[in-house]
This record gives sequence, C-alpha cells and structure tokens, in this order.
Amino acid sequence: MVAEAKYNTAKLGNTQDGPQMSSSWIDKRLQNAVGADITKVINRQGYDSLLVRVMPDGSIKSSVLP
Repeated sequence: MVAEAKYNTAKLGNTQDGPQMSSSWIDKRLQNAVGADITKVINRQGYDSLLVRVMPDGSIKSSVLP
C-alpha cells in the first residue's frame, strides 16, 4: 500500500517527478525510502495506491486510486 494524505480539499499536485501518486512519482520516492532493489520487488509484486483525506472535523476518508 502506498498512501498520500491531504487535508480537506487539497489536491494532488504536479511535481518534477510527475503527478503525485503516478507510478513515476511513487517509484522515485520508493527508491529514496527503500532503495532500488526493494523498489523493483514492490513493483513486481504490485501495490495499491490510496488517497487519505483528513477532514476539518478530524474524520478520515480514503479512496483507492486507479
């Protein structure tokens, strides 16, 4: 599971590595976090992408991204 958290109505943005939560964006961050070898294993096995939204009242909503 790879997750990105946003507050209220904040949007996923565009970055130098591609749109947030795109495979290129995720790969770059995985490599920085766990190294290239483990990133290859994660990509080979697959993962779900999750957007977690924290609402002003403290509730949390989440959705699986395509």
